Amino acid sequence: MYEEYLTKALSSIIIAKQALKNYEKTNIKDMKNKAAYNTQQAVEYLLKFSIYNCKQYQNSNHNVRQIYSHDLDRMINKYCKPYGIYVPKKIEEHADIYSKWEAESRYQLSYSVRIDSIMSALKETEQWLIQIRPRYKAKLADVNWSCDMAERSQMRKCFLSHLALLCMNTFYIRVLHCEQSHTSVASPS
Repeated sequence: MYEEYLTKALSSIIIAKQALKNYEKTNIKDMKNKAAYNTQQAVEYLLKFSIYNCKQYQNSNHNVRQIYSHDLDRMINKYCKPYGIYVPKKIEEHADIYSKWEAESRYQLSYSVRIDSIMSALKETEQWLIQIRPRYKAKLADVNWSCDMAERSQMRKCFLSHLALLCMNTFYIRVLHCEQSHTSVASPS
């Protein structure tokens, strides 16, 4: 029941991955925001799927069966916790942040989400979807991005630390050379 929420979550995860790939190639900041927005949407679809399929929710006295909210933290506290619905710990802990991605990433012009935050949330969301529907693992494998981006990120960090060491060594060599020059000039003959 409510299987369409899972296909929507799958689509949102794929779109988020593609946006991250495009960001890596183009360095267009808004691509990160598109990835953040679609990650939030995937979390929202997984929450709604889980809530709507919960027998306690179905048997409750809620007048409104459809949840018209993008506030992940509110959904978790109002429905998931009271009904014992599983939500990954990382998603529960960062729900208020992910909720902001829904509107701010689309409407606030100066808004920018850190790439590592998106990747972490996306990885957790993808694992949650696979836990619910293992058959989606193959569909998600076709859009693999995490290894490439993680490797490149690690390579950049390594390059920058080597560059910093090189700069420091060059600086020390110049200082030593300068000190030696001053010493030889200043010595009386």
